[in-house]
Amino acid sequence: MRPAIASILTGVREDTVSGCSEMTSKLLQNLRSLLNTNRTITRAEWQEFVGELRDARPGMAPFHNIANMIEAKASDPALTNWNDAMADMVDEVLQELMNSASEISEKFLGLVQGGKFLTISYSSTVMSTLLREARDNEIMVYVAESLPLGEGRTTVKKLASHRIHTRLITDSMIGSVIDEVDCCIVGADAITKNGVLNKVGTRALAATCMTAGKSFYVLSSEIKIANITSIDLKRATKMHDGFTDMSQIFELTPLDLVDTIVTDKRVLSPTSLVWK
Repeated sequence: MRPAIASILTGVREDTVSGCSEMTSKLLQNLRSLLNTNRTITRAEWQEFVGELRDARPGMAPFHNIANMIEAKASDPALTNWNDAMADMVDEVLQELMNSASEISEKFLGLVQGGKFLTISYSSTVMSTLLREARDNEIMVYVAESLPLGEGRTTVKKLASHRIHTRLITDSMIGSVIDEVDCCIVGADAITKNGVLNKVGTRALAATCMTAGKSFYVLSSEIKIANITSIDLKRATKMHDGFTDMSQIFELTPLDLVDTIVTDKRVLSPTSLVWK
């Protein structure tokens, strides 16, 4: 594999800070830069890249879907200029992704009433939506810190930098503040038939919403919907003197705990999803 392609994969593997949407945007931008300077990549190289991409982030639906698109182009015998076709596909998906946050925000804000929100971790899509709402209305946002990585702190700092009222809470306080908010919103790394893949704590948040009678919304671009089953939840254990310390980064939240999914293309109930 040529170094320029390998470096893209290295960036995917080593990014532990960006949200799923941001990682997808970086991947597409890097692919576009690669194709802007090189149209001699062989079918075999693309096939190798697809396999490595799936292994690098097996639970991220956008990477799964992008890998499928690349594979389809690379294996199509009717395409003589497959790199040109790749470039067109990358540009199209990148444009859709760039527009998705505003499309999702517009759809979501047309649904909700009230300005007190509860979220967890960090999602660029959720962030965009909250900033959009704060332009016209005063809002309050409670943010669960999302251990073990604690990305909720990133959310709080970004909201505070825009002078938005925000409160950082421990994950265990979700039940204590649920009656103080109007609804809960989260992003997603993937929406699968087995549930919504997001950071640990999302399932507890969704279950708390159900018992408290609060709506639970998942904001996600359409490219994050995928029929994938191989998901790495990033569970780790560490032995101590007499006990085992266990941690986990991701989890699946069952679809029956989700009230509404808002994508850039539609607003839907999880029961209306069709899996191919």
